Amino acid sequence: MPAAPQKSRSRKWGRPPRVWPGVLIVALVWLSTTLPARFSSSGMTAPGVMEGVILGALGGTLLFLIWWLGFSRVPWGDRWRGLAIVIAALAAGLLGGFHPYMRAMPVAFYLLPSILLAAVAAMVVTRPLGWRRARWPTLVASLLPIVVWCCLRSNGMSGYLAADFAWRWTPTAEQEFLANLADPDASIAKPDSPGDSSIGEPLVASDTDWPEFRGPHRDGRLVGVEVRDDWAENPPRELWRRDVGPGWSSFCVIGDNVFTQEQRGEQEMVVCYDLNSGDERWASGVEARFDESTAGAGPRGTPTFDGGFLYTTGGSGVVQKLDARTGKQLWQRSLIDDTPMEVPPEWGFASSPLIVDRADGGKLAIVYAGDPRTKSLPLESNLPEAAIAYDTQTGEPVWRGGAGFHGYGSPHLATLLGVPQVVITSNAGAESLDPQTGKSLWFYDWPIGGFPRIVQPLVRGDDTLIIATGYGAGTHAIKLNHTVSRDAQRSASSDGAPSDSAPPDSAPPDSDPSKSAPLRVAANGDLWTTETVWQSKELKPYFNDLVEHEGFLYGFDGIFLTCIDPETGESSWPKRSRREVEFGQGQVLLVADSGLLVVTTELTGEVVLLRADPTKPEVLARIPAAQGKTWNHPVIAHGKLLVRNGREMVCFDVTEAEEPNAAQVSAQQTRRAR
Repeated sequence: MPAAPQKSRSRKWGRPPRVWPGVLIVALVWLSTTLPARFSSSGMTAPGVMEGVILGALGGTLLFLIWWLGFSRVPWGDRWRGLAIVIAALAAGLLGGFHPYMRAMPVAFYLLPSILLAAVAAMVVTRPLGWRRARWPTLVASLLPIVVWCCLRSNGMSGYLAADFAWRWTPTAEQEFLANLADPDASIAKPDSPGDSSIGEPLVASDTDWPEFRGPHRDGRLVGVEVRDDWAENPPRELWRRDVGPGWSSFCVIGDNVFTQEQRGEQEMVVCYDLNSGDERWASGVEARFDESTAGAGPRGTPTFDGGFLYTTGGSGVVQKLDARTGKQLWQRSLIDDTPMEVPPEWGFASSPLIVDRADGGKLAIVYAGDPRTKSLPLESNLPEAAIAYDTQTGEPVWRGGAGFHGYGSPHLATLLGVPQVVITSNAGAESLDPQTGKSLWFYDWPIGGFPRIVQPLVRGDDTLIIATGYGAGTHAIKLNHTVSRDAQRSASSDGAPSDSAPPDSAPPDSDPSKSAPLRVAANGDLWTTETVWQSKELKPYFNDLVEHEGFLYGFDGIFLTCIDPETGESSWPKRSRREVEFGQGQVLLVADSGLLVVTTELTGEVVLLRADPTKPEVLARIPAAQGKTWNHPVIAHGKLLVRNGREMVCFDVTEAEEPNAAQVSAQQTRRAR
């Protein structure tokens, strides 16, 4: 009789769980979620990689459930109880227990694979104990990743889409910044009230200033200035370093005034700093905040200076005009109200305003917003209203035009084939608008669906554009052709006025229909066509703009800096040298007269100086700069290098080398430690 209960217990617990399928499934899940990004210069942003990672995690989870419920040999009661407890814990986290930034893609990227790994690892380790003793450690191990997940927050992701985790109870960089800003004893200058009349005369730009995003021509080229190349032996002297609010704005520098944009709590700020000391001169804010899980909070655009005024776009869509001397707001508009965009695009409004002259003597501030209706409207109808031009005097809209659901670049002024025009890029392609009317001149059809197009177009000569795109799409060189119709010529010869509606007579004789986009007839009857000269997958910048020097292009192929022959689209640097120029999603600035490239790295906090050599990469020096993820464009103005990110800003003297004294060293170490 005593043997019967023992036999019953033996039947209940049965044979040990079948673990090897679980080990195989977990191995496949981790391989599918980690390896694909490592074999692409674009990382997780390469076509299909992100989708593959998500499918790998979800598919692996499904296989795990099939194994667990059907073939694991775990007693049925434990199968269902364990599954129910884990699902309940996940649901509780998704409904409020997890940090808001940790509830979407990170669950598939990180949490699900971690739960599977913890469960199988516990089963392997405790297998000698028998399932009766091993079931509770296995359940606890499965719940542990969920508990840890509840304790974490994400500070955003890198350009490679790798998360930056921190404990939820630790303060964010923005919280620390705001606490110091509110502390009367903090060593941070307090903002002056906008409108203070004691700052001086109206500001006037000079040739040595940096008046807008990527410089006066929006091409990232510094000309007329030479910079030392001996940084390795004589590093640039750090002049000052200070905390700033989050944001991905670059700098506008006029005289000794540094203008940038940042977030301070619930206010989007435009701030003026002293170039020589880093002290704050004034700060002007509006009640607005844009925040998202990948890039975080803050403005994306850069102030534009023109005629003593600043024009800015905030991440939430606020467009405004400020007095550059005082920060006083003169007018304010909203892209949400003025364009078809009812909500900000996924990563916020990022367009830096472009100022162009009007034919009547006034000026326009042109901003790209996007038009979600573009997907259902014919481009030839001129109905899309993705870009908007404001009268700089009154702030009233003058025209709307341009296609594209969304775009994160800025309008680009260029004179192509003798015709002034504004080039915009979007997820639909590239388009040229008449700066006076907003009418479309030509359109280059290169759709990328829901992926963002961010990089500024690069103008070569008077008829060629380089359009670069991330997400593995690559780069196209396009050539423009322009033919004036006979009707337009007759009209111009008879009364000097162009025809408003005459159709084209014929295509340009040198155009190749197999390579050209659909013909576009301008409002005056002119005919424009675009021709693809070459396509390249050796230059795939995500949001890293490129520069041209002595006939070669320097830009980012994913996380690697590269040099491209603009005649062929092929890289001129040897592949074996790529590891020397792995800078993440950094930015590049060209010092043309010195033949130097100044590169900010994304994650290592360095500024790297390179020789602009088309035969090979030549790294001259690396210096520590801003700590943390750095996506902002660096600027050199008046002999000073400015670097910032979403937490701090630093200024270096690049004209002379000087050993800092003991007090300066101590102050720099204190700032860095803080």
